[in-house]
Amino acid sequence: MTFTGIPSQSRGVNTAAYKITVGNALNGDTSRNCNVLDPGDGSGVKLAVQQAYDSGLRTVVEVLEGTYTFTSASAFTTQGCNVRGVDRAKVTFVCPSETGKSQNVCTISDGDTVSGITFSMTTPTGTVDAGTTGYSAVNCLDGSTLEDFAVVFNGATAANATFICVGRYASESPNRITIRRGTFTMANRRDQCPIYLASSSATQAVPGTCTIEDITITGSGTAPSADSTGIQVQGVANVRRVSCQGFPKAVRLAASYIAGAETLPQCEIVDVTDDVNGLTRQSPIEVAIISAVNSLLPNFTIRNVRRLSDATAVGANVSAYGLQISLTGVTAPNLTVDGFAFRSTLTTKGFVRISSASDAVIDRASLVNVKTPGTVQCVVANPSVVPFTNLVFNGVNANIIDVNNYANDTSIGAGSAGSITIGNGALRTCIGAEMQCATITNNGTGTLVAPRTSVSTAAVTANDDVTKGIRPGDYWLQTVGPVLSVCSNNTATAAVWTAV
Repeated sequence: MTFTGIPSQSRGVNTAAYKITVGNALNGDTSRNCNVLDPGDGSGVKLAVQQAYDSGLRTVVEVLEGTYTFTSASAFTTQGCNVRGVDRAKVTFVCPSETGKSQNVCTISDGDTVSGITFSMTTPTGTVDAGTTGYSAVNCLDGSTLEDFAVVFNGATAANATFICVGRYASESPNRITIRRGTFTMANRRDQCPIYLASSSATQAVPGTCTIEDITITGSGTAPSADSTGIQVQGVANVRRVSCQGFPKAVRLAASYIAGAETLPQCEIVDVTDDVNGLTRQSPIEVAIISAVNSLLPNFTIRNVRRLSDATAVGANVSAYGLQISLTGVTAPNLTVDGFAFRSTLTTKGFVRISSASDAVIDRASLVNVKTPGTVQCVVANPSVVPFTNLVFNGVNANIIDVNNYANDTSIGAGSAGSITIGNGALRTCIGAEMQCATITNNGTGTLVAPRTSVSTAAVTANDDVTKGIRPGDYWLQTVGPVLSVCSNNTATAAVWTAV
């Protein structure tokens, strides 16, 4: 192999981009039309990357048309250069498939870009668990970019393997990674994960953010496990313009922070189309963020999300939420769900569910143009606190809007100083939303369930409780006197009533 065309200078002296062209001998290239001639096994690509590093110059390694069948020995790390295929439809990197070896073909370093390449994956001959080793086909380090690419998985199913196509594995939350303009074609998908940006630690100290956009994922063949996800990030991310077909979940953001109070990066999930294509259904979008010390997640937005088809296979423990947001120790001002459509035959579960632990606050949340046959719920783990404030439901088409502790049916409302606004829409019923609010505005076509008043000549007792249909906030009017009391606790045989 030969290498020509780059002057000798020290790294950092001249940051202008130079180019090394890699040809493929199997495709008819010769040393006349390239700087490095690859025999077809990826070794020439690796040599060019090393030469770029040794030159000390900012270099583009241009890869000409052809198929490059990599081995574990020819896998490379960019180390300060960009690797660019001339056309992703004509440049294919075949990932290693060796006994006991990873399928990693390249690692993209901080500040580097890999583009214009199709990555072909097949089932390795030995046991490989890319999820625990971090050796995905393409490993994206923090600050790296992967763009204008394709991934094709055509291997047979391996019961003992977890295949990650594009991944990241380090101790902290993934940060500054950009993945865009990519397609994934996943045959015999089983437990493959197209994009998984992970942390090796269960908890992270430093929050980061990534960008994933213009991605198309198509899965077929052997059904994956119920939790298989098209795009999974152990942190927060901007996810835009994604089409995911054939995976139970489209997008999942999950993070657990252990440091002091943080202001988490502003992020959004926008324009996601999900088609489960007959699989056991899961939430198209799931967000779960935990902070040991109260952190701020400002202006988090989910916009224009659609599930196109209903699932046909339903398991006993399936979480069929349309959208699930779970926050613990996080204050989320201006949380917005705008344009969400979920198709499901399970009307009891086809809902938008925003849940909050007792130390989390969701303030000025807005649900706009939400369409689900089930329930829209704002759920709190601890009924003694009031974590939802100033909620707005506008253009919401659902069976029920329920702002309460769902498990105990204890009304939470929007806080003594907060408000709930029901806007226009085909809202049928609103339960739990009448309690503990400064103002309640119902502009919808449905019925706002108001506190009920029981009228009796007898005085109210502790036995006038939940077993009689009493809810917190209900009134008891004793006509003798008269005395008007309000219920603050409807526990059986221990209801608490206070004269007003």
